[in-house]
Amino acid sequence: MENATYEVTTHLRASEGSELPTAVSRVRIRAPIADVFAEALRFKRYWELISPYLESSTVVAKEGDATDVYVRGLSILHLWAVLRFKPVDTYAYKGTMVDGNLDDLMIAWRLVPAGPNETIAQIEMFADPPFMVPRKFLARFSRNGVCIMLARFRSHVETPNFDATTLNESLPCVGE
Repeated sequence: MENATYEVTTHLRASEGSELPTAVSRVRIRAPIADVFAEALRFKRYWELISPYLESSTVVAKEGDATDVYVRGLSILHLWAVLRFKPVDTYAYKGTMVDGNLDDLMIAWRLVPAGPNETIAQIEMFADPPFMVPRKFLARFSRNGVCIMLARFRSHVETPNFDATTLNESLPCVGE
């Protein structure tokens, strides 16, 4: 992950046990890891990061180090899931689907310090909808989703008053 740039880069990688790809996005953020980590733990705001793909996200349970987050996709599709986020490393969490009407959904993120005031962030997403979707469409949808999520995540951390700003929807993502 050390080769991350200030532009959001995205790529697809093979998924374990599935023909569908996992989308991966990576970026260098101008903020100390503690600030980035605090923002990453704000699970109830995930929908803001990936709108219009998600319409809501709500913390529905906490037990030990696990946080269950309900996410609802576009109303017209009636897709929803409960993801259980657990730490997998000091600055890394993985959310796996424990309930919902998708066949599968996974979101994972990892942070790596890149100096005293910089952090490299990576987000991965695997989505398997309950209906047939052309692989090419799903791959593009997933790549765009992680790109938007990570670009907005960086903006949340780097912009002092982010809630008062408007994001440009045509975010610059660089494919690898």
